[in-house]
Amino acid sequence: MKMSRKKIAILVAGLLIVAAVVIQAVWRPFAHRKAANTGEVVLDIHHPDAVIDSEALSRLPRDMLRVPLLHDVLT
Repeated sequence: MKMSRKKIAILVAGLLIVAAVVIQAVWRPFAHRKAANTGEVVLDIHHPDAVIDSEALSRLPRDMLRVPLLHDVLT
């Protein structure tokens, strides 16, 4: 018995749907393990990466541009 193209297309679509459901059923229990650790942000306020000292907050942009590296990056 020969199958028509329409029946083959329906069969292939059904198999793809079943495969997608099986993949999601297997994948979903393991997906939460990685997602739980990504939400944590670690801040160490006792040892900062950089400190910008400015006498007044309004002069902070001008003071930042005095640093040669920041001047090249920001302009």
